[in-house]
Amino acid sequence: MDADPLSIFLVKSDSKGDRLLFKYPYKKSGPGTSKDGVGGDGQSSWRRKTNPYSLILPDDSHSKDFRGGFPDEVLSNLFAVKQELCDAKFELKVNNVRFVGHPTLGQNCSRKVPKSPSKPIMLVNVVFALQAPASHSIVKCYYELSKQLGVALRHEERRSGYLTQQIKLMIAAQDDRAEDSNPDNYKTFEVIVDQCSLAKDLKKVYDDLCNHGLVQLRVNGWVYVGFCLPHKVHYLHNRTVKVSPEAITKYMENVKPYHGMLLLVDAATLMDSLVPDCSPTLTRLIKIYTPLKSLQTLAADADLTLRMVCNLASHLVYWGKAIIIYPLCESNVYMAAPNNVIHTSSPLVEKFGETFPGQNLIQTIAEFSFPTSIRQMMSPINGNDHCNAQVIIWLLQHRLLLQLHTYIYYMPTNRGLPQQEQASGGGGKSEGSICELSTPSETMSLSGLESDGESAGEDNGNWETEDFLARLSPEERTTLINIPASPHQLKLLIRLIQLNYLLGDHHLEDIMYLENLRRSQLLQLLDKFREVLITCEAEDPTLDMFYPQR
Repeated sequence: MDADPLSIFLVKSDSKGDRLLFKYPYKKSGPGTSKDGVGGDGQSSWRRKTNPYSLILPDDSHSKDFRGGFPDEVLSNLFAVKQELCDAKFELKVNNVRFVGHPTLGQNCSRKVPKSPSKPIMLVNVVFALQAPASHSIVKCYYELSKQLGVALRHEERRSGYLTQQIKLMIAAQDDRAEDSNPDNYKTFEVIVDQCSLAKDLKKVYDDLCNHGLVQLRVNGWVYVGFCLPHKVHYLHNRTVKVSPEAITKYMENVKPYHGMLLLVDAATLMDSLVPDCSPTLTRLIKIYTPLKSLQTLAADADLTLRMVCNLASHLVYWGKAIIIYPLCESNVYMAAPNNVIHTSSPLVEKFGETFPGQNLIQTIAEFSFPTSIRQMMSPINGNDHCNAQVIIWLLQHRLLLQLHTYIYYMPTNRGLPQQEQASGGGGKSEGSICELSTPSETMSLSGLESDGESAGEDNGNWETEDFLARLSPEERTTLINIPASPHQLKLLIRLIQLNYLLGDHHLEDIMYLENLRRSQLLQLLDKFREVLITCEAEDPTLDMFYPQR
């Protein structure tokens, strides 16, 4: 994919000149033209073209085999920038290759002259070669990784002279191979990898980015470098969706406190992958995690603020360790996710059989061909005892199930809602994203737990039943009056209409949270006013980012 790096380079520049110390992959340049349009000898390909009528194919750099047709001296001159351009973003596009880095300036640590007031200046630049069409989001991520590596190397140079030591080993290996009668860069870089820990780290960075998009290493066994390329990580989870950091940020802004979190990996495995000095709040959240609880409940159980839980959940989503769902309960309705192709030879079929022996994935998915609630699936009357909560969780983790929510429309007449009411429709109450709730008091107030003397069923004087009915047309007024409902239920319906909750923009769970209502109250309302209330089931648009788009 476009997010994979083509190559990684390490360049230094000091008083002795600039030099390309290491590059990976270090494959031999063939006798023909490289993918950059430059041959192994540095000559342009058009000079060797003998047939003037031959077809000129477009350059194809969409391959991870970057042969580096440029000589090492050219690359070192390109990447060793002036001091004025250090500690800033470095980006260079040559043909179909884009080079991204962060030149870092530091002082050469000389243990022989520790009291020297003026130490020599040294520049180091870790550069990534990317495909030219790579998006701005991908380029920004690689720049951040190059910056992390540069800062880590500068820190280790000041602490122990690590970078100077590694540079000496790399230069010595290159000089030794240059003295041979038949020097080979391929063998030179192999020797460098065997002798230098920094070269091993850079090779590991490249391999990890190409394999799973996660980088976790300690430079010189001391400075931790952690990096996630979300484009790659989420692509491996689902190859039909494209995820970027900006999309994740927008996604988390729409999350409400009643939403929950679903880990994509085992909690014990996630705990083992954390670094020893990670945030204790993260470990506390993982220990009490369950997909049955909302973010608000998790915050209360972990003794954390809602904002903190939101930030931790966003961090886990970014690293591809979790997704946001509605907490599991018996009333949840699911159906098979669209655009997910499952066949008998699919790897998921074998994986499902290993996780749940005696069960078949295709048969389980077929049971969700129509919208089905968990209560229906687990009912012994239907003979579905094998479909337990763990199966539902596994299917949600692999994006094979899509949750449907019930949306309500107020249809007082056969022609629908009057035009004047549609035009005056606003957004109802200000919902507010989860990230806007910073203190427990705000959370309790919005959730309705802090009672101020009014509820959804009480008439507080703002919405008078008589005034509302007086503004209706005779047909609408007759329809509502003839419905055998209690005054309390009629007041609740009018309240929801006035707050624009019945325009199909809010599902049941959203209304329950915003108005502090029980599900039974809304279900009774739907039953009493079924002549004017129409329901439909659809997915929550705020949570469909990680599902294939239809």
